[in-house]
Amino acid sequence: MPQAPRQSRVQRFFKSIVSVDAAKHTVTLPLHRGVAKGETVWYVVTDASDVSGARKEGV
Repeated sequence: MPQAPRQSRVQRFFKSIVSVDAAKHTVTLPLHRGVAKGETVWYVVTDASDVSGARKEGV
């Protein structure tokens, strides 16, 4: 049986992936905007403490 393309296997594991570049071994993840100590910060969500939060964030 042929294997699925790498991108679909990776994206099945990590739902929020925007794109995969297998040649460069990189992925693009969405940035989330937040505020810390009055300053704008940007972060990547890679984990959630429960299934509901994971589904909401795509992780």
